[in-house]
Amino acid sequence: MHSNFPGEPVTGARKLADFVNANQLGCCLVYPHNEWHRTIGGAMGSTATAIADPIFYFGVHWHIDRVFDEFKLIQSERAV
Repeated sequence: MHSNFPGEPVTGARKLADFVNANQLGCCLVYPHNEWHRTIGGAMGSTATAIADPIFYFGVHWHIDRVFDEFKLIQSERAV
C-alpha cells in the first residue's frame, strides 16, 4: 500500500500485522461484517438464522474467516 494511506481510523493499522490483538481486529471488523449481513438480508440478516443460508458458507463470510485465520498465523509467528 501507499505509505500515505492513513490506515484504519481508530488504530492506525495499515496492514493485518499492525493489529495488536484479536480483540482490536475484531472491533474493526464487526461493523462491516454486520452491514454485509443486513445488506444481504433474508436468513443472512439475522445472526440467529444466518448459518442456515448457504451464502453464509459460499458467499462473503469466508472472507472474515480467512482474515482471522491469517491474523492467527501472524500472531503465532510473533510468538516464535
